[in-house]
Amino acid sequence: MIENKRPIINLSDIRLQRLLFRGNDLASLNDYAEKAEMGISEVVANLEPWLDGRTLDIEAVGGELFLHTAPLGRPQPLDVAVVPANLWEILRQVGDSDYASMIYNIIRGLQFAGWRCRIHPVDATNPATFLELYINNNWIPLFLFPKKNRIAVENGILDKLAVRNIKKVAIIINQKDINSFLLEVRKWLLIDGNQITVVLLENPSFQPVILSPNDIAVKPKTKKYK
Repeated sequence: MIENKRPIINLSDIRLQRLLFRGNDLASLNDYAEKAEMGISEVVANLEPWLDGRTLDIEAVGGELFLHTAPLGRPQPLDVAVVPANLWEILRQVGDSDYASMIYNIIRGLQFAGWRCRIHPVDATNPATFLELYINNNWIPLFLFPKKNRIAVENGILDKLAVRNIKKVAIIINQKDINSFLLEVRKWLLIDGNQITVVLLENPSFQPVILSPNDIAVKPKTKKYK
């Protein structure tokens, strides 16, 4: 019996070929074009034989074009060529195209502002969050636009992190909400035994506001959840 061999992608441009197999931090066609130092039309021309909606696909969201490296999901059928997951594929596993685009723009905005961030694969072993931020030589959990009424409540975001003995967390919020989130974080830090440093990042500038258990503004302590 003759076994069907899985097809292999071989692009005519070696730069793009390398990025397709090693560019796990790339998502948009602009990303690939910039890294390969070519125009978007050249990127599409190189990928065109594989843009069949099975091997690769292009998704248009909010004026941006994104390359999906596994439009059928994984594992792929044996008649479909396989490439490693890029950033867009991982983001699409988390939510629909609009949500994935929002996270992508947050990641690029953070990078533009000088922050380092990373994502966990969906099947990673029990990470605290999907996204992490690099602060003071440590990767810390990063939350995106949580509801403020989930910050200081019992079994809320900060309580759950404390159970895991996490000492620092970053939270992205809209700039207009900074005062209400400051109040919520201080409310939680006022509770005796709560010891997490919280870094609030105001979207879209991502300027940090840091609250720690040692801040004068969060003393004296109170009893837990009276």
